[in-house]
Amino acid sequence: MSALSHEVPEQREQRRRALFKKAALSYAGRGWAVLPGPVCDGLTCWNPTTVEPLLAAQPVVLARLATTDPATVHSWWARYPHIILTRAGVNFDVLCAPTWLAATAAISSALRRYLGPIALCPDGARFLVHQGATVIAALADERGVRILPRGALITLPPSRVRSGSVSWWMTPEATGGQLGDAVGIQAALHAAIRTGQRP
Repeated sequence: MSALSHEVPEQREQRRRALFKKAALSYAGRGWAVLPGPVCDGLTCWNPTTVEPLLAAQPVVLARLATTDPATVHSWWARYPHIILTRAGVNFDVLCAPTWLAATAAISSALRRYLGPIALCPDGARFLVHQGATVIAALADERGVRILPRGALITLPPSRVRSGSVSWWMTPEATGGQLGDAVGIQAALHAAIRTGQRP
């Protein structure tokens, strides 16, 4: 029997809080301004103070207060140890693709040199890429492939959201802090579509 199975609920909650705070501080340390999001049990999300229903990407403080200040981040996640949010288009653009398509493209060795961090969400894969990204013409009509608009709030790992959680497929550390190349990634996605094979 593992040591974790002997944990009491309070210990599990303390570990979870520490994990979220550590992740939020890590993102702030990278220069990614973060915001605390709502509580989510996998089915619904709500404000931890007012219990008002919220979307997973709705902050529980004013969005304009997004910060990289460690003291503020520490204070927020001591009080709101839940979803971690940041803005797309500020430090990086976010290229979204269906998970099956990202997995098919990942088989290609050509894709590896273009990759940056990749987050997996219940609604697909999110490639963090250099700013200024646009959807290439070959993928313009492909359902689920899009660049999130500048300013859109996104959830970062290890956030729990409706229908699941957000996790890293490829962490920022694994890429040495480098962002992905949107054109190269999309070329690999397009090549995967042409093969017509799903994993």
